[in-house]
Amino acid sequence: MGFAFINFVDPVYILDFYLEFHCMKWSETIANCNSTKYVEIVYANMQGIDEIKRELKDKNIMKKNDNNIKPIIFEDVRATQADIDEVLTKYTENTQFIENYTQRLNQFKELEEQIKEQKKQNKAAEKKIKKQKTEKKEEEKQPQKDKLSIKPPIIDHDSGPQPQSNEPKSGGLKL
Repeated sequence: MGFAFINFVDPVYILDFYLEFHCMKWSETIANCNSTKYVEIVYANMQGIDEIKRELKDKNIMKKNDNNIKPIIFEDVRATQADIDEVLTKYTENTQFIENYTQRLNQFKELEEQIKEQKKQNKAAEKKIKKQKTEKKEEEKQPQKDKLSIKPPIIDHDSGPQPQSNEPKSGGLKL
């Protein structure tokens, strides 16, 4: 998949977004998606719309002519104080919601541990596959190397018979 930078109009909206999307498995949410990955919501190193725009300004994606692949930036979105207060009340005074929220956070902890273990296993499997591929390439190279380093003997038919002596013979086979 990919990634997104989302600058919320007020930090209080992060809570609802987090509860809705964190640890969501792509393949269980998007039709015809074969990804085994989960949504992971984390804070970015950059914060605020101005920092995001500065970061994106010189990226290659911003130089493309196709606006459908460029990031979408909504700058005129505002939240009323009444909307913000409603969300704050939900998280501070609605005991049933707070209980559900707490349960969901505990589920996230369990899922995050499972995801972490899955990533660890995937990394180990990838490492094993890479090692096997490297070993296979080395095995494939080895016979070729051996064949190239052993040259068949060349028989010199022009040297004729050699005189008998105690000195080492010359001629005959040349390597």
